[in-house]
Amino acid sequence: MKQTFLHQNRPFVTAMIQCSTPDEDRYAIKNAIYDGATAIGVQLEKIMPDLKTPQK
Repeated sequence: MKQTFLHQNRPFVTAMIQCSTPDEDRYAIKNAIYDGATAIGVQLEKIMPDLKTPQK
């Protein structure tokens, strides 16, 4: 059966990541998981424009 976020026994602990570089994102995500986050949201618009790669 496919996993779902519905019907959990306890509330989610969600970390919303707002960092300006991918390395900062990576460290923030690792720390959030260590602190007990069960869901991660990364706000990509906060990444510095020169680090973004345009789609082809």
